[in-house]
Amino acid sequence: MVGLLFCVGGFAMQAQAEGNAEAGRYVFQSDCMFCHQDVEHPDEEQIRIRAGLDLRGIFGSESAIGLGIMDEKRLIQWISKPRDLKPDTQMIRLPLTDQQVVDVVAYLKTIPAPHEGEGMSKAPLQSRRCHACHDFRPDGKTKVGPPLYGVFGRAPSIQGVPFTVWDADTLDRWLTSPASVKPGTKMRFEGFKEAADRSAVIEYLKSLHD
Repeated sequence: MVGLLFCVGGFAMQAQAEGNAEAGRYVFQSDCMFCHQDVEHPDEEQIRIRAGLDLRGIFGSESAIGLGIMDEKRLIQWISKPRDLKPDTQMIRLPLTDQQVVDVVAYLKTIPAPHEGEGMSKAPLQSRRCHACHDFRPDGKTKVGPPLYGVFGRAPSIQGVPFTVWDADTLDRWLTSPASVKPGTKMRFEGFKEAADRSAVIEYLKSLHD
């Protein structure tokens, strides 16, 4: 549910608009695919030549262009008024209604990240924030950060982390605030503030093993 503000008699009132993923799919295909590839039928060649970024798994992930975490609120802001968030962006403001914007966001929520379909269908939404820097596959390679398949129960591969093993307690401390555990860490992620979010990611990491 997304709050939209309306002003009546000088007072701001809160209305609720619920997104319709199927309606958003139609809007995405008719308006967004001029610059972005078809997220349901990806073509790696098209990704390279399209003006817009690959939007698979965009919901809940870290923006590749410095916009922060692309949650519902941020996506609505970005689609509605892109230059308010990034003045030098090449993205144009589309003539969409507020409802159409909310519908597109609802549709993007349903689109997994590129590798989520490869044995990762049970990945929680929270883990999308990790995909930009980590590989979750059994044969995963080091990206910005180390691969996370089999990380639970493993010794940390990062120098300076004061733990001997990644278990539920140490992962919880790390996911709360990496910078507090390892000052000066290159990991840009600020941490999950909600215990439920950390728990969801930890339970998922537990499941990634042979």
